[in-house]
Amino acid sequence: MLVGVNSSRKALAFAMRNQPSLLIDCDSIANPHAFFHEVRMERLGGVYVIGIDIIYGLRDTLKRADRMAAEIGAGCICITLFHHLFNYGNHRENHDVYEHCWELMKSLSSKYKVIVGIHPEQLYLAKRYCDRIIGINN
Repeated sequence: MLVGVNSSRKALAFAMRNQPSLLIDCDSIANPHAFFHEVRMERLGGVYVIGIDIIYGLRDTLKRADRMAAEIGAGCICITLFHHLFNYGNHRENHDVYEHCWELMKSLSSKYKVIVGIHPEQLYLAKRYCDRIIGINN
């Protein structure tokens, strides 16, 4: 199942509640200290984080995510907001890469629960690929 949520924090919280999990962090929020009072540090051991800063890195990571998730025994893959990733300013190419990312997430959702943060500028793609969208007026 592919589920869209309205914030990176919600995607991260899902990853923490459903360990072991794979977190593809495109929003640089996987700082365990941000959850100091809410979550004991030992509780974060089953969240495997991959930091992403460029759209091509997201696409390439999604291509390998099935193997990585299987290796750690993850039942879910969570992806933080990714609309702002570094790119080379070619709008057509960016759209094609983002759409391919959504296709890869949809494919992963046949085997894993996939939670993805959605920014309003990605909502049109989310509506096409997500089974469910939570917290966004659509």
